[in-house]
Amino acid sequence: MIGDDDPNFRVLLEEYFNKQGFRAAAVGGGKDAITLLAEKEFDVALLDLVMPGMDGYDVMDYINDQELTTHMIVITGYYSKQLLERIVIAARMLCHADAGTLYLLDKENQELIFEIVQNDSRQLKMGDVSQRPPTLSVAYD
Repeated sequence: MIGDDDPNFRVLLEEYFNKQGFRAAAVGGGKDAITLLAEKEFDVALLDLVMPGMDGYDVMDYINDQELTTHMIVITGYYSKQLLERIVIAARMLCHADAGTLYLLDKENQELIFEIVQNDSRQLKMGDVSQRPPTLSVAYD
């Protein structure tokens, strides 16, 4: 599942992952992401943190509150100290939810986003994710 308010970026990700054999579904905001997560189970949620209305944090809260097994990969178009503080809080929630690795990725680094989603999905299919503790990884230039 892809949640991002940038339509061009959202379409780029959805098309790429569908061509790679994933069943990607993309939405433009947090409210639509939560609706989609309530209807269907997803292995991975690729979420933009900053979106109008309900944002990526709200979606992460929902995933944690509903105790979904969806792994969260967070992307953003900008970086700030305040953003990092909110990410640390989200990572703490993630540890309680046992939802895998929370990545903070720069939207400009699309190759890394593709690689991480593919690796995370591969590990989910092989059952390797239950052996690793929840972590926070930051890859931002």
